[in-house]
Amino acid sequence: MSLDTLYRFVRVILVLGAFIIGAIFALFNNHPVRLNFVFFESAPLSLGFWLLIFLFLGSILGIGSSSIILIRYRRLLAKMKNKVSE
Repeated sequence: MSLDTLYRFVRVILVLGAFIIGAIFALFNNHPVRLNFVFFESAPLSLGFWLLIFLFLGSILGIGSSSIILIRYRRLLAKMKNKVSE
């Protein structure tokens, strides 16, 4: 069993665990909740649904900010490789 296989197995277990915990949380917290933003109030949705929405938005923001940093470092690496090869 290679290290990559073990890493994938652990990752699958963690994702399944997070999914199961999230599903249980959503099932037991199905009361409608209204969120009061600064300028408006939302429609009443279940707490589990709100958590999924904000988890998705947080993931998108995290991936976006990480991508910006990654692109910056890739450009810097390409610049340094060109400098070394000259």
